Amino acid sequence: MFYRSTTTPASDSILVDNLSGSELQASVKHLVEQIVEDNQKKIKPLCAESLVISIQGSWGVGKTFTCWALINYLRTRAGFNAPDKLHVFSFELLPFGNINESIANILGYISDNLWNSGLVDIRNELNQMAIDATPTKEMNAGVTIFGISLSRKIVVSSRYKNNKFELRKKLRSLCEDGHRFLIMLDDLDRLKPHEVVAITRMIENFKDIPGIVFLLPFNRDAVAGAIQASLKLNEASSHVFLRKFIKASLSIEQSIDDLKHSFINEFQNGENDDANTAILNHFGVNCSELAWYVLVHIIVVRETLGAIGTDHSSKNVNANYNNNEESSYLFKLAQYLSKAKNPKQNPETNSLPFINENKFKRWAEVYGYLSDQGNFEQTFSQLGLLLNEEMMTNDIYTSSDLVDALRNKAEIDLERDAVNSMNKKMVFELVMLPLIKESANEPKLTNNYSRRDMQQLSNSIWRDPEFEIIEDPKEFLKKLLSITRKRFKEFR
Repeated sequence: MFYRSTTTPASDSILVDNLSGSELQASVKHLVEQIVEDNQKKIKPLCAESLVISIQGSWGVGKTFTCWALINYLRTRAGFNAPDKLHVFSFELLPFGNINESIANILGYISDNLWNSGLVDIRNELNQMAIDATPTKEMNAGVTIFGISLSRKIVVSSRYKNNKFELRKKLRSLCEDGHRFLIMLDDLDRLKPHEVVAITRMIENFKDIPGIVFLLPFNRDAVAGAIQASLKLNEASSHVFLRKFIKASLSIEQSIDDLKHSFINEFQNGENDDANTAILNHFGVNCSELAWYVLVHIIVVRETLGAIGTDHSSKNVNANYNNNEESSYLFKLAQYLSKAKNPKQNPETNSLPFINENKFKRWAEVYGYLSDQGNFEQTFSQLGLLLNEEMMTNDIYTSSDLVDALRNKAEIDLERDAVNSMNKKMVFELVMLPLIKESANEPKLTNNYSRRDMQQLSNSIWRDPEFEIIEDPKEFLKKLLSITRKRFKEFR
């Protein structure tokens, strides 16, 4: 079972200061100030043509949230702070019927709203614009109820040649009186390719219409890919197509720290102070941080296995698990193991003994194929073992005498009395945890996961019916690994 709990704040309550990170807050304010500065010029650009602004970023980074923060900040600035002169319209683009109906409904809603408010009558002009934005001379007329389109195709009349002239004339008069019309079109990146092109056609029809501001939150790669597919362009040309009508843009970047912050904030709701103290004393991190590092470990390994897929060739396996740019964590792990496999050549690297079949063996021998460039099928298999909670909670013995003995040979006989007196730690805490914590950037996370994803994963882990913070570090880590792996598999 996976349950997503979300709370969406009222749009007018979202402020710039609510945005994640000072850099994004500053960028939004800077963009708004540029708009305000242009609007204060003697010859105002907005009184000559429309303005198209894009808020770009991957899914789930908060593009819509950022749009509302921008709108609400704009409402406080000179020239836009008269509530009866800044007219905001917001639409979700996903159509129930076809895209032509959606365009007609968007433009019809705007014109009806302005007519009913007594501001201006542009119903005929926007009706004609709906026709102009349609790529064919036929369009569907009718309504959609519960996803069922009750419509029929009609042949539209030829374009009204004075349509643009009349629309410009009416809106220029309002524009010069300080009126501005902001139209936010959400979910452009979730439309089909031909639907994306239809929306861009509609926006381009407003190019020389004064007072209009379009605000478009979208994933640039998805929209450029849709344009490329629909218009049969190459990749470079599809991005040029976008740049032609977008006049201002802001990109939302997320960092590993953003994801970590989102995960931990949500997870802390499930922490228990007394038990958490025992975990903190043992691992040096509290329960929420430990859960974060467990999740990062699982995500990196699972995404690596997924990227390798069924192609276990040396080139493919090596590129996906032992490439510093793709996965600094796995890259460091492979480096670490290759040194630990050769303790005579690398005396500064611990051999990290563990017990197997009544013998002490070097831990590097367990995962030796991760650093062995000669057997890529075994490497793939051994990557999967990195998800095994039994392996991750195995004891490693840190006695200096035992480590020195293992420098001279791969295994030595077990002496039970000596074992009882030795210091020991788990594989995860002594090997994995330090390597994950050292990895400042993890592209496999930041490219594929959002803050919203981390909040949902965090919530699902600590709300799991089996989740419980217990004082025994080994048992807690084993439970945490099992629950996190199960919940991530379900989520993924």
